[in-house]
Amino acid sequence: MAYYLKADGIAAVVPIWRGDIWGDELEKLAAASFARGNGTVLDGVRYEPGETDYTGMVADLDVQVGRAIAAHGKEKVGVYLISLDEAAAIMEAAAKAKNLTEVRWYGCDGNVLLDTLVTGDAGRFAAETKFTGPEFGQYERAPANASTVQKIRDALGRQPDGYSLASYDALWTVVMTRTQTDTTDVSKLKIALEGTAKESGGPLFGSVELNGAGDRLTAHYLFWSVSARHETYTWTPVAQYDIWAADLPPQFERIDA
Repeated sequence: MAYYLKADGIAAVVPIWRGDIWGDELEKLAAASFARGNGTVLDGVRYEPGETDYTGMVADLDVQVGRAIAAHGKEKVGVYLISLDEAAAIMEAAAKAKNLTEVRWYGCDGNVLLDTLVTGDAGRFAAETKFTGPEFGQYERAPANASTVQKIRDALGRQPDGYSLASYDALWTVVMTRTQTDTTDVSKLKIALEGTAKESGGPLFGSVELNGAGDRLTAHYLFWSVSARHETYTWTPVAQYDIWAADLPPQFERIDA
């Protein structure tokens, strides 16, 4: 996220985040990473999960964004929203605040691809502020797995998120490992799982190399933005961020709409 903010020309970010262990940790890590790149991070606003009245919180955020605009200019200021489903209600409240409509807004994997952010007042606000955030996954201009993704989309009635697709691949890899490995020995199954993941992986993301803890060695994030099209709002892929190996620098690529 910090890498994207820098690439977008943001010099100062004002975070607003959900006050639970997930939100607190994500805000802390993203803020520290952005600051290491010489970015300015204001105090921002922390809210309690389950809160429904965002009036006071938005007023505080508006004041801080106003200060950031005065110091850096509105083109270089961004609001970073770390939330879950409450994102739409926060945006509806923010739409009534002058400073908050003047800067770009950014999100996280907890609110990117929400249907509530491409409808009504929240959708209008998200489009006007170019709301953009990352989701685990990769962009393919002509994906060989397009038919599988379409079947998942049809079953869900919405665009599947990156975790859904990764879960599909994970189950596929586990099943393939088990059917091709005639053993119940855990150590042998681990070796077989690593081999299956590296050789073929799942049908959506393909082969993947794992580290000693069984986690992916690579990282791939697709950035989505809300855009307006013929008086409707939609999620559009705008950039791809990849780490292909621990010893290689990250790759960042804009996606032409």
